[in-house]
Amino acid sequence: DKDYWQADPPLVSGKWYWRIAIASSALVNPQQATYSKPRSFVVSKDAEIIDAVDSPRDVIPIKSPTTVKIKDDRIFINNKPTFLIGLYAVMENRDDLINGSYMTEKNVASCEPLFKELTESGFNTVQNYGTASGVSKAKEINAYLDLADKYGFHVLMQLGGVEGMHKDIVEQQIRTFGHHRSIIAWLMVDEGDMKGWSPVKAKIMRDFMKQVDPSRLVGMVVRACSNYVNAVDLLLPDPYTLRSTPAQQYSLYTRELARQNITAKALEPTTVVPILQAFKFEDEFDKANRDKGRVPSLDEERCISYLSAAAGNQGVLFYAYHSSATYLKQYPKHWANMKKLADELRKRTPIFLAEGVAPACKIKCLTKSKGIVQFARRYKNSDYLFIINPGTKAKEFTITPTSTVKSLKLFEKNKTFSITTHKKIHDIIRPFGVMTYKITY
Repeated sequence: DKDYWQADPPLVSGKWYWRIAIASSALVNPQQATYSKPRSFVVSKDAEIIDAVDSPRDVIPIKSPTTVKIKDDRIFINNKPTFLIGLYAVMENRDDLINGSYMTEKNVASCEPLFKELTESGFNTVQNYGTASGVSKAKEINAYLDLADKYGFHVLMQLGGVEGMHKDIVEQQIRTFGHHRSIIAWLMVDEGDMKGWSPVKAKIMRDFMKQVDPSRLVGMVVRACSNYVNAVDLLLPDPYTLRSTPAQQYSLYTRELARQNITAKALEPTTVVPILQAFKFEDEFDKANRDKGRVPSLDEERCISYLSAAAGNQGVLFYAYHSSATYLKQYPKHWANMKKLADELRKRTPIFLAEGVAPACKIKCLTKSKGIVQFARRYKNSDYLFIINPGTKAKEFTITPTSTVKSLKLFEKNKTFSITTHKKIHDIIRPFGVMTYKITY
Protein backbone atom coordinates (compact mmCIF):
# COMPACT_ATOMS: atom_id res chain seq x y z
CA ASP A 1 0.00 0.00 0.00
CA LYS A 2 1.99 3.01 -1.30
CA ASP A 3 -0.23 5.50 0.52
CA TYR A 4 0.13 3.80 3.90
CA TRP A 5 3.88 3.49 4.25
CA GLN A 6 7.06 4.48 2.48
CA ALA A 7 9.82 2.00 1.71
CA ASP A 8 13.52 2.77 1.49
CA PRO A 9 13.73 1.36 -2.05
CA PRO A 10 11.19 2.50 -4.64
CA LEU A 11 8.23 0.17 -5.05
CA VAL A 12 7.89 -1.46 -8.45
CA SER A 13 4.48 -1.84 -10.06
CA GLY A 14 3.40 -5.48 -10.55
CA LYS A 15 5.64 -6.83 -7.77
CA TRP A 16 4.53 -8.30 -4.44
CA TYR A 17 5.91 -6.89 -1.17
CA TRP A 18 5.72 -8.05 2.44
CA ARG A 19 5.90 -5.79 5.48
CA ILE A 20 6.79 -7.87 8.54
CA ALA A 21 7.46 -6.20 11.89
CA ILE A 22 10.20 -7.73 14.02
CA ALA A 23 10.97 -6.62 17.56
CA SER A 24 14.45 -5.12 17.58
CA SER A 25 15.30 -7.25 20.64
CA ALA A 26 14.80 -10.35 18.53
CA LEU A 27 17.71 -9.49 16.27
CA VAL A 28 21.35 -9.37 17.27
CA ASN A 29 21.86 -6.97 14.41
CA PRO A 30 18.79 -5.22 12.93
CA GLN A 31 20.38 -5.55 9.52
CA GLN A 32 20.24 -9.36 9.78
CA ALA A 33 17.04 -11.35 9.43
CA THR A 34 16.04 -14.87 8.45
CA TYR A 35 12.89 -16.36 7.04
CA SER A 36 11.56 -19.92 6.84
CA LYS A 37 12.07 -19.97 3.06
CA PRO A 38 15.26 -18.82 1.31
CA ARG A 39 14.67 -15.13 0.57
CA SER A 40 16.63 -11.94 0.09
CA PHE A 41 15.59 -8.97 2.21
CA VAL A 42 15.77 -5.24 2.51
CA VAL A 43 15.72 -4.35 6.20
CA SER A 44 14.88 -0.83 7.37
CA LYS A 45 16.68 0.91 10.21
CA ASP A 46 13.80 0.27 12.61
CA ALA A 47 14.14 -3.51 12.11
CA GLU A 48 11.23 -3.98 9.75
CA ILE A 49 11.50 -6.23 6.72
CA ILE A 50 9.92 -4.19 3.96
CA ASP A 51 10.89 -6.11 0.86
CA ALA A 52 11.13 -9.86 0.35
CA VAL A 53 12.12 -11.21 -3.01
CA ASP A 54 12.12 -14.90 -3.91
CA SER A 55 15.64 -16.25 -4.30
CA PRO A 56 15.15 -20.03 -4.20
CA ARG A 57 18.10 -22.16 -3.21
CA ASP A 58 18.73 -25.42 -5.02
CA VAL A 59 18.52 -28.26 -2.50
CA ILE A 60 20.75 -31.14 -3.48
CA PRO A 61 19.02 -34.35 -2.34
CA ILE A 62 20.96 -36.98 -0.44
CA LYS A 63 21.64 -40.39 -1.94
CA SER A 64 19.58 -42.64 0.28
CA PRO A 65 20.30 -46.39 0.56
CA THR A 66 16.61 -46.96 1.30
CA THR A 67 13.58 -46.14 -0.83
CA VAL A 68 10.17 -46.07 0.84
CA LYS A 69 6.98 -45.48 -1.10
CA ILE A 70 3.26 -45.65 -0.48
CA LYS A 71 1.40 -47.42 -3.25
CA ASP A 72 -2.15 -48.73 -3.14
CA ASP A 73 -2.26 -47.88 0.58
CA ARG A 74 0.75 -50.12 1.26
CA ILE A 75 4.24 -49.31 2.47
CA PHE A 76 6.95 -50.55 0.10
CA ILE A 77 10.51 -50.59 1.42
CA ASN A 78 12.96 -51.13 -1.41
CA ASN A 79 10.03 -52.36 -3.53
CA LYS A 80 8.95 -54.92 -0.92
CA PRO A 81 5.53 -54.56 0.79
CA THR A 82 6.02 -54.28 4.54
CA PHE A 83 3.81 -54.54 7.62
CA LEU A 84 5.43 -52.64 10.50
CA ILE A 85 5.51 -54.33 13.92
CA GLY A 86 7.21 -51.86 16.18
CA LEU A 87 8.19 -50.81 19.65
CA TYR A 88 7.95 -47.09 20.32
CA ALA A 89 10.49 -45.50 22.67
CA VAL A 90 13.18 -48.19 22.62
CA MET A 91 15.94 -48.04 25.21
CA GLU A 92 17.06 -50.60 27.75
CA ASN A 93 17.41 -48.35 30.81
CA ARG A 94 14.04 -47.14 32.09
CA ASP A 95 15.50 -44.59 34.52
CA ASP A 96 17.34 -42.88 31.70
CA LEU A 97 14.15 -42.87 29.67
CA ILE A 98 12.38 -40.99 32.43
CA ASN A 99 15.20 -38.53 32.97
CA GLY A 100 15.50 -37.83 29.26
CA SER A 101 19.10 -39.02 29.03
CA TYR A 102 18.35 -41.19 26.03
CA MET A 103 21.56 -41.04 24.08
CA THR A 104 24.60 -42.00 26.13
CA GLU A 105 27.30 -44.47 25.15
CA LYS A 106 26.23 -46.73 28.02
CA ASN A 107 22.58 -46.75 26.95
CA VAL A 108 23.32 -47.33 23.30
CA ALA A 109 25.59 -50.25 24.18
CA SER A 110 22.80 -51.73 26.33
CA CYS A 111 20.49 -51.70 23.32
CA GLU A 112 22.26 -54.53 21.51
CA PRO A 113 20.83 -57.38 23.62
CA LEU A 114 17.44 -55.65 23.50
CA PHE A 115 17.57 -55.36 19.70
CA LYS A 116 18.52 -59.03 19.48
CA GLU A 117 15.59 -59.96 21.71
CA LEU A 118 13.19 -57.80 19.70
CA THR A 119 14.16 -59.19 16.31
CA GLU A 120 13.93 -62.77 17.58
CA SER A 121 10.44 -61.99 18.90
CA GLY A 122 9.07 -60.63 15.64
CA PHE A 123 9.42 -56.87 16.00
CA ASN A 124 10.83 -55.12 12.93
CA THR A 125 10.48 -51.40 13.71
CA VAL A 126 11.83 -49.12 16.44
CA GLN A 127 11.63 -45.48 17.50
CA ASN A 128 13.59 -43.56 20.11
CA TYR A 129 13.02 -39.97 21.21
CA GLY A 130 16.74 -39.58 21.85
CA THR A 131 17.47 -39.24 18.15
CA ALA A 132 15.92 -35.74 18.38
CA SER A 133 19.13 -34.71 20.18
CA GLY A 134 20.47 -34.10 16.69
CA VAL A 135 24.07 -33.70 15.60
CA SER A 136 25.18 -32.79 19.13
CA LYS A 137 24.84 -36.53 19.85
CA ALA A 138 25.95 -37.69 16.40
CA LYS A 139 28.39 -40.29 17.75
CA GLU A 140 25.80 -41.95 20.00
CA ILE A 141 22.95 -41.72 17.47
CA ASN A 142 25.12 -43.19 14.71
CA ALA A 143 26.02 -46.06 17.06
CA TYR A 144 22.32 -46.61 17.79
CA LEU A 145 21.50 -46.62 14.07
CA ASP A 146 24.44 -48.97 13.40
CA LEU A 147 22.75 -51.48 15.72
CA ALA A 148 19.44 -51.00 13.91
CA ASP A 149 21.24 -51.58 10.61
CA LYS A 150 22.91 -54.68 11.99
CA TYR A 151 19.70 -56.30 13.22
CA GLY A 152 17.63 -55.35 10.19
CA PHE A 153 15.24 -52.94 11.89
CA HIS A 154 13.19 -50.18 10.33
CA VAL A 155 13.75 -46.91 12.20
CA LEU A 156 11.28 -44.07 12.64
CA MET A 157 13.78 -41.25 13.14
CA GLN A 158 12.62 -38.47 15.45
CA LEU A 159 14.20 -35.16 14.42
CA GLY A 160 14.90 -32.04 16.46
CA GLY A 161 14.32 -28.46 15.34
CA VAL A 162 11.16 -29.20 13.36
CA GLU A 163 8.70 -27.48 15.67
CA GLY A 164 10.59 -24.18 15.35
CA MET A 165 10.70 -24.56 11.54
CA HIS A 166 14.52 -24.61 11.69
CA LYS A 167 15.16 -25.98 8.23
CA ASP A 168 18.93 -25.68 8.51
CA ILE A 169 18.96 -27.84 11.67
CA VAL A 170 16.59 -30.41 10.15
CA GLU A 171 18.59 -30.59 6.93
CA GLN A 172 21.83 -31.05 8.86
CA GLN A 173 20.36 -34.05 10.71
CA ILE A 174 19.05 -35.67 7.53
CA ARG A 175 22.44 -35.27 5.86
CA THR A 176 24.29 -36.53 8.96
CA PHE A 177 22.22 -39.68 9.51
CA GLY A 178 20.65 -40.34 6.12
CA HIS A 179 23.27 -42.92 5.10
CA HIS A 180 21.76 -45.50 7.48
CA ARG A 181 19.69 -48.02 5.57
CA SER A 182 17.49 -48.70 8.63
CA ILE A 183 15.80 -45.28 8.52
CA ILE A 184 12.46 -45.48 6.70
CA ALA A 185 10.82 -42.26 7.93
CA TRP A 186 11.73 -38.89 9.43
CA LEU A 187 9.36 -37.91 12.24
CA MET A 188 8.30 -34.33 12.84
CA VAL A 189 6.70 -32.84 15.97
CA ASP A 190 5.46 -35.43 18.46
CA GLU A 191 1.69 -35.00 18.93
CA GLY A 192 1.95 -31.83 16.89
CA ASP A 193 -1.79 -31.13 16.80
CA MET A 194 -1.91 -31.11 20.61
CA LYS A 195 0.90 -28.54 20.58
CA GLY A 196 -0.91 -26.29 18.13
CA TRP A 197 1.42 -27.18 15.27
CA SER A 198 -0.78 -26.64 12.25
CA PRO A 199 -1.18 -28.82 9.14
CA VAL A 200 0.14 -25.87 7.11
CA LYS A 201 3.44 -25.94 9.03
CA ALA A 202 3.54 -29.72 8.74
CA LYS A 203 3.15 -29.57 4.97
CA ILE A 204 5.80 -26.83 4.61
CA MET A 205 8.31 -28.89 6.59
CA ARG A 206 7.31 -32.17 4.93
CA ASP A 207 7.82 -30.66 1.48
CA PHE A 208 11.22 -29.30 2.48
CA MET A 209 12.33 -32.59 4.04
CA LYS A 210 11.26 -34.43 0.88
CA GLN A 211 13.50 -32.08 -1.09
CA VAL A 212 16.45 -33.10 1.05
CA ASP A 213 15.50 -36.80 1.10
CA PRO A 214 12.87 -37.68 -1.51
CA SER A 215 13.35 -41.42 -0.92
CA ARG A 216 11.85 -41.73 2.56
CA LEU A 217 8.55 -40.99 4.28
CA VAL A 218 7.86 -38.05 6.57
CA GLY A 219 5.58 -38.86 9.49
CA MET A 220 4.04 -37.36 12.58
CA VAL A 221 2.21 -38.53 15.70
CA VAL A 222 -1.22 -36.89 15.78
CA ARG A 223 -4.64 -37.34 17.33
CA ALA A 224 -6.74 -35.40 14.80
CA CYS A 225 -5.62 -37.39 11.78
CA SER A 226 -8.25 -35.96 9.44
CA ASN A 227 -6.55 -32.56 9.56
CA TYR A 228 -3.15 -33.91 8.48
CA VAL A 229 -3.94 -36.45 5.77
CA ASN A 230 -2.45 -34.24 3.05
CA ALA A 231 0.34 -32.78 5.18
CA VAL A 232 2.40 -35.91 5.97
CA ASP A 233 3.12 -39.29 4.38
CA LEU A 234 2.81 -41.40 7.52
CA LEU A 235 0.09 -40.74 10.11
CA LEU A 236 0.83 -42.21 13.56
CA PRO A 237 -2.29 -41.84 15.73
CA ASP A 238 -1.98 -42.69 19.42
CA PRO A 239 -5.50 -43.41 20.75
CA TYR A 240 -4.57 -43.79 24.41
CA THR A 241 -5.78 -45.15 26.63
CA LEU A 242 -7.75 -48.34 26.82
CA ARG A 243 -9.53 -46.68 29.71
CA SER A 244 -10.71 -43.76 27.58
CA THR A 245 -10.60 -45.51 24.19
CA PRO A 246 -11.46 -49.15 24.91
CA ALA A 247 -11.33 -51.74 22.18
CA GLN A 248 -14.97 -51.36 21.15
CA GLN A 249 -14.45 -47.62 20.52
CA TYR A 250 -11.04 -48.23 19.02
CA SER A 251 -12.78 -50.32 16.38
CA LEU A 252 -14.73 -47.26 15.22
CA TYR A 253 -11.63 -45.08 15.52
CA THR A 254 -9.51 -47.24 13.21
CA ARG A 255 -12.27 -47.56 10.63
CA GLU A 256 -12.72 -43.78 10.62
CA LEU A 257 -8.98 -43.36 10.01
CA ALA A 258 -9.17 -45.75 7.10
CA ARG A 259 -12.10 -43.80 5.65
CA GLN A 260 -10.19 -40.51 6.00
CA ASN A 261 -7.20 -42.09 4.32
CA ILE A 262 -9.27 -43.18 1.33
CA THR A 263 -10.76 -39.69 1.09
CA ALA A 264 -7.30 -38.17 0.88
CA LYS A 265 -5.85 -40.73 -1.51
CA ALA A 266 -6.49 -38.66 -4.62
CA LEU A 267 -4.46 -35.78 -3.20
CA GLU A 268 -1.41 -37.22 -1.45
CA PRO A 269 -0.34 -40.85 -0.82
CA THR A 270 -0.85 -41.28 2.93
CA THR A 271 -0.93 -44.32 5.16
CA VAL A 272 -1.77 -45.00 8.81
CA VAL A 273 0.17 -46.97 11.43
CA PRO A 274 -1.36 -46.55 14.91
CA ILE A 275 0.63 -46.50 18.14
CA LEU A 276 -1.08 -48.77 20.66
CA GLN A 277 -0.95 -48.78 24.43
CA ALA A 278 1.40 -51.41 25.81
CA PHE A 279 2.14 -49.78 29.17
CA LYS A 280 0.44 -49.57 32.54
CA PHE A 281 -1.56 -46.37 32.39
CA GLU A 282 -1.66 -44.23 35.49
CA ASP A 283 -3.52 -40.95 35.22
CA GLU A 284 -0.96 -38.22 35.95
CA PHE A 285 -3.67 -35.59 36.34
CA ASP A 286 -5.98 -37.57 38.61
CA LYS A 287 -4.08 -38.27 41.82
CA ALA A 288 -7.03 -40.08 43.39
CA ASN A 289 -6.96 -42.72 40.64
CA ARG A 290 -3.23 -42.89 40.10
CA ASP A 291 -2.92 -46.41 41.44
CA LYS A 292 -5.83 -47.75 39.39
CA GLY A 293 -3.87 -48.13 36.19
CA ARG A 294 -3.30 -51.56 34.75
CA VAL A 295 -1.33 -53.30 32.06
CA PRO A 296 -3.48 -54.20 29.03
CA SER A 297 -4.28 -57.89 28.74
CA LEU A 298 -2.95 -60.02 25.89
CA ASP A 299 -6.52 -60.32 24.56
CA GLU A 300 -6.86 -56.52 24.47
CA GLU A 301 -3.50 -56.04 22.76
CA ARG A 302 -4.33 -58.77 20.25
CA CYS A 303 -7.81 -57.39 19.63
CA ILE A 304 -6.71 -53.82 18.84
CA SER A 305 -3.84 -55.14 16.69
CA TYR A 306 -6.25 -57.11 14.52
CA LEU A 307 -8.71 -54.19 14.46
CA SER A 308 -5.87 -52.13 13.02
CA ALA A 309 -5.29 -54.72 10.31
CA ALA A 310 -9.04 -54.84 9.64
CA ALA A 311 -9.00 -51.09 9.03
CA GLY A 312 -6.31 -51.55 6.39
CA ASN A 313 -3.53 -49.96 8.43
CA GLN A 314 -0.01 -50.95 7.47
CA GLY A 315 1.30 -52.04 10.83
CA VAL A 316 1.10 -51.55 14.58
CA LEU A 317 3.49 -49.86 16.98
CA PHE A 318 3.41 -50.52 20.71
CA TYR A 319 4.24 -47.69 23.06
CA ALA A 320 6.68 -49.04 25.61
CA TYR A 321 6.29 -46.70 28.57
CA HIS A 322 4.22 -43.83 29.86
CA SER A 323 6.05 -40.93 31.48
CA SER A 324 7.17 -41.98 34.97
CA ALA A 325 4.57 -44.74 35.22
CA THR A 326 6.13 -47.84 33.78
CA TYR A 327 8.51 -49.37 31.32
CA LEU A 328 7.23 -52.40 29.44
CA LYS A 329 9.95 -54.81 30.52
CA GLN A 330 9.18 -54.20 34.21
CA TYR A 331 6.28 -56.59 33.79
CA PRO A 332 7.79 -59.96 32.74
CA LYS A 333 4.47 -61.71 32.02
CA HIS A 334 3.18 -58.81 29.94
CA TRP A 335 6.53 -58.50 28.13
CA ALA A 336 6.38 -62.22 27.30
CA ASN A 337 2.84 -61.75 25.97
CA MET A 338 3.91 -58.82 23.79
CA LYS A 339 6.72 -60.88 22.28
CA LYS A 340 4.28 -63.71 21.67
CA LEU A 341 1.91 -61.29 19.91
CA ALA A 342 4.72 -59.80 17.81
CA ASP A 343 5.69 -63.30 16.66
CA GLU A 344 2.07 -64.06 15.75
CA LEU A 345 1.75 -60.82 13.77
CA ARG A 346 5.03 -61.55 11.97
CA LYS A 347 3.77 -64.98 10.90
CA ARG A 348 0.52 -63.47 9.64
CA THR A 349 2.12 -60.53 7.86
CA PRO A 350 1.93 -62.17 4.39
CA ILE A 351 -1.82 -62.62 4.95
CA PHE A 352 -2.32 -59.02 6.15
CA LEU A 353 -0.52 -57.77 3.03
CA ALA A 354 -2.57 -59.96 0.69
CA GLU A 355 -5.57 -58.87 -1.34
CA GLY A 356 -8.76 -58.09 0.57
CA VAL A 357 -11.72 -60.27 -0.46
CA ALA A 358 -15.32 -61.06 0.39
CA PRO A 359 -15.25 -64.70 1.55
CA ALA A 360 -17.80 -67.23 0.32
CA CYS A 361 -19.46 -67.33 3.72
CA LYS A 362 -22.27 -65.50 5.45
CA ILE A 363 -21.47 -64.42 9.00
CA LYS A 364 -24.35 -63.56 11.31
CA CYS A 365 -24.03 -62.30 14.88
CA LEU A 366 -26.78 -63.74 17.07
CA THR A 367 -26.14 -61.53 20.10
CA LYS A 368 -28.45 -58.53 20.51
CA SER A 369 -25.59 -56.07 21.02
CA LYS A 370 -23.93 -57.40 17.84
CA GLY A 371 -20.75 -55.45 17.01
CA ILE A 372 -18.36 -58.14 15.75
CA VAL A 373 -15.81 -57.02 13.13
CA GLN A 374 -14.75 -59.19 10.22
CA PHE A 375 -12.27 -58.96 7.36
CA ALA A 376 -10.73 -61.42 4.92
CA ARG A 377 -7.60 -61.77 2.81
CA ARG A 378 -6.80 -64.14 -0.07
CA TYR A 379 -3.38 -65.77 0.23
CA LYS A 380 -2.03 -68.76 -1.72
CA ASN A 381 -5.40 -69.84 -3.14
CA SER A 382 -7.11 -69.80 0.25
CA ASP A 383 -9.16 -67.16 2.03
CA TYR A 384 -8.42 -66.20 5.62
CA LEU A 385 -11.41 -64.92 7.56
CA PHE A 386 -10.81 -62.93 10.76
CA ILE A 387 -13.65 -62.41 13.24
CA ILE A 388 -13.02 -59.92 16.07
CA ASN A 389 -15.09 -59.11 19.15
CA PRO A 390 -14.09 -55.65 20.43
CA GLY A 391 -16.72 -55.78 23.18
CA THR A 392 -16.61 -56.72 26.85
CA LYS A 393 -19.17 -59.53 26.50
CA ALA A 394 -19.04 -62.82 24.58
CA LYS A 395 -20.99 -62.98 21.33
CA GLU A 396 -22.63 -65.85 19.46
CA PHE A 397 -22.36 -66.07 15.69
CA THR A 398 -22.92 -68.44 12.79
CA ILE A 399 -20.96 -69.03 9.59
CA THR A 400 -22.86 -70.36 6.60
CA PRO A 401 -20.49 -71.37 3.77
CA THR A 402 -21.50 -71.47 0.10
CA SER A 403 -21.35 -74.66 -1.94
CA THR A 404 -17.88 -73.75 -3.26
CA VAL A 405 -16.30 -74.14 0.19
CA LYS A 406 -14.74 -77.50 1.04
CA SER A 407 -13.59 -76.86 4.61
CA LEU A 408 -12.87 -74.24 7.27
CA LYS A 409 -10.00 -74.54 9.73
CA LEU A 410 -10.16 -72.58 12.99
CA PHE A 411 -6.55 -71.79 13.94
CA GLU A 412 -7.18 -70.80 17.56
CA LYS A 413 -8.67 -74.23 18.34
CA ASN A 414 -6.79 -76.19 15.66
CA LYS A 415 -10.15 -77.52 14.52
CA THR A 416 -11.26 -78.28 10.94
CA PHE A 417 -14.89 -78.20 9.82
CA SER A 418 -15.80 -80.26 6.75
CA ILE A 419 -18.70 -78.67 4.87
CA THR A 420 -20.11 -82.12 4.02
CA THR A 421 -20.92 -82.54 7.72
CA HIS A 422 -21.15 -78.89 8.83
CA LYS A 423 -23.61 -76.91 6.71
CA LYS A 424 -23.57 -74.15 9.31
CA ILE A 425 -20.98 -73.45 11.98
CA HIS A 426 -22.18 -72.07 15.31
CA ASP A 427 -19.62 -70.62 17.74
CA ILE A 428 -19.03 -68.12 20.54
CA ILE A 429 -16.26 -65.51 20.54
CA ARG A 430 -15.04 -64.34 23.92
CA PRO A 431 -14.60 -60.67 24.92
CA PHE A 432 -11.75 -59.06 22.94
CA GLY A 433 -11.42 -62.36 21.09
CA VAL A 434 -9.97 -62.94 17.63
CA MET A 435 -10.87 -66.06 15.62
CA THR A 436 -9.11 -66.97 12.37
CA TYR A 437 -10.58 -69.33 9.78
CA LYS A 438 -8.76 -70.68 6.75
CA ILE A 439 -11.30 -71.29 3.98
CA THR A 440 -10.38 -73.93 1.43
CA TYR A 441 -12.25 -74.18 -1.86
